[in-house]
Amino acid sequence: MGMSFDEAAEALYAGPWASFTAERKRLASELRASGDKPGAATFGKLGRPSSSAWAVNQLWRRARSDWDALVAASVRLGRGDLSAVSDERSALGALLEKGLELLRAEGNAASEQTRSRLETNLRSIVTTGWGADGPGRLVEDRPPPGFDALAGMAALAGMEAAPARPAGLQLVPQPPPSSHPQPAPQSPGQPPKLSIAPPPAPSSPQPAAVEVPVANPEAELSEQGSSTDAPPAPPPAEDAEQRARELAAARAAATEAQAQLDRSSARIKDLEDTLAAARSLHTQLEARAARADLALADLG
Repeated sequence: MGMSFDEAAEALYAGPWASFTAERKRLASELRASGDKPGAATFGKLGRPSSSAWAVNQLWRRARSDWDALVAASVRLGRGDLSAVSDERSALGALLEKGLELLRAEGNAASEQTRSRLETNLRSIVTTGWGADGPGRLVEDRPPPGFDALAGMAALAGMEAAPARPAGLQLVPQPPPSSHPQPAPQSPGQPPKLSIAPPPAPSSPQPAAVEVPVANPEAELSEQGSSTDAPPAPPPAEDAEQRARELAAARAAATEAQAQLDRSSARIKDLEDTLAAARSLHTQLEARAARADLALADLG
């Protein structure tokens, strides 16, 4: 006795992507030879999955522990538990890497676009189910979820949308005193300042600069030399010590500025992860609402 239609379909979608068409033809012939001519006709029309859809089908079969972990994290997010963000990110990352490995083994370049489609498929199936395709038999890539109700989604998640990532900061030295109006007099020994400001953006106003003192011994000595009541220059040994102290202060200021930038970048990454979780929650709520509408329509 030959295999059934479902057994043949399972073998087809579990098999290699490159030989899908040839295998479909062979299995359809087997069904026809076993007497299932209607089944063979239907089988011959089964759709060939895209490469990213094929990878999702294989992950469902070959990486069930990671798959189940992603489903569990998604369920927790659906209940409003944003502490599941880390678990979801870890499970999703593991599935993506394994999916790309499967594609490379099939001779697929596994481009960034393919990775993006793979991620969209995983998120969509975990939150809305397999639909008409059936488990492990996805054919077409799922469209990305809509974000038209992002503000409402953020309110449901109990958080605010993460701000856009700011551009990198720059150390911008102020022009020498002769090229712009003189600032207010500085107390003796106070070093000139550098400004930490974002790079210029032609289409938007510049944010206010944050000033950080950084020593400029040459400019300071020049200003002191041009003043009629400036104290005499220190002896060479004291001058070298002063320069060393100023250099150490400048390095400390630059180190602190970099540390602040690193902390800000880490905070932005956390906010982006939280926003991704909120988007996933929104997609799940939309799916639940759609199922509820169908149930109400059936009752009516």
